[in-house]
Amino acid sequence: MKLRKFIATTIRQHFNEQQILKENVNNVDQILDKINKKGQRSLTFDERQYLKQYNNKNIDSNLEKWLFSNDENTFDINDKKLLFDEFEDDEDIFYNQNKLKRIISKHLNKLPFVNNADWGGDYVWNIKSDNNFIGTFLCLGDDDLIVLERTLAGDEYSDKVIKNITNSKELYNFFLSLKK
Repeated sequence: MKLRKFIATTIRQHFNEQQILKENVNNVDQILDKINKKGQRSLTFDERQYLKQYNNKNIDSNLEKWLFSNDENTFDINDKKLLFDEFEDDEDIFYNQNKLKRIISKHLNKLPFVNNADWGGDYVWNIKSDNNFIGTFLCLGDDDLIVLERTLAGDEYSDKVIKNITNSKELYNFFLSLKK
């Protein structure tokens, strides 16, 4: 009975892997068709990344979903496909909060934390602190992205906004300032 279950599971996994490989080949074929019609220079950065990942047999499934998705959050107002993990100069950084969180996490090389009691449900990245309560933090609310300095006065937090980030240029300048 155990052997039968093992064989069935193995066969199921094999067919799932084959289906995934078939989907990957279909996606690559789409990109190759674009090259045939419009030339290699017509490829976006994300399409080149996908081909590179495919060749290395290491496809980022989130990039793949983004690249081949018809979700409106993956397009700008002119129906142009947005980049997966970078902002374009005129792109609204608050248009897709998941993308904003992904880009911040990539550049800071850390994931945000959420603590409703201390941060009101905001996504917070620790910039300069030994803990998640006092120091310098990048905070993403519903429609704002701020850098703040938090201190403790008695048993109350005191927050001082250092910078309000409203666009991609300000965001990338902030990332650059951290490297200095």
